Amino acid sequence: KYSYSKIRAVTINSLRENTAINIYPNPAKDQISITGAKDIQLYSSTGQKLDIQAFIILQTAQEVLLDINTLPAGMYTIKSTNTIKSFQKL
Repeated sequence: KYSYSKIRAVTINSLRENTAINIYPNPAKDQISITGAKDIQLYSSTGQKLDIQAFIILQTAQEVLLDINTLPAGMYTIKSTNTIKSFQKL
């Protein structure tokens, strides 16, 4: 015979805080601004990791501004320690 325990909700507050990355404008042509991200990595649609340092124009504690003018048109993924988000380069 089996017995079941009570169902209990478990939350991990540290994972819920500051998980929103904002990328704008999206789609973009020349520059994008990224807020809410830490330790950013940039990937092409084929999964190739790009050298993000080559695209950084400005980096503050709250925002990273990237010059994407030299990237070919397509979908790109921004990955950070807290989430993953995509943007479209026109």
